[in-house]
Amino acid sequence: MEHIGKTIQLKKKTVNSKVKSLLTVNSNSTSAKIDQFLEELNLEPEYFAEELARKLGDIVSLTYYILLVKNSNQSILFKALSFTLDADRRGAIKTSKPIYFLAILKKWGIRTKFKS
Repeated sequence: MEHIGKTIQLKKKTVNSKVKSLLTVNSNSTSAKIDQFLEELNLEPEYFAEELARKLGDIVSLTYYILLVKNSNQSILFKALSFTLDADRRGAIKTSKPIYFLAILKKWGIRTKFKS
């Protein structure tokens, strides 16, 4: 019986591979594509803030989200929102989505307090 490794020719591209063309979740090229996509969309801060508030179930804090969007990089906010929604789907959020979202931003060193 022939060894299965000889029978099946696999490309050796894995998450831990040193191959530069492989995109992973934390890949810089993936981040660059997200940045470019959001830049091309050219979303108004008010629209993006409304989407954040709606997705986080915190529409009463819309004014805060407008300040946050105007003072932060949209791609970073988008990534934090993505992590938050994923954690919510998995049932990993013990507090609330807005608190979890802001905790991610704070952990990343993003300014979350503003004077109005």
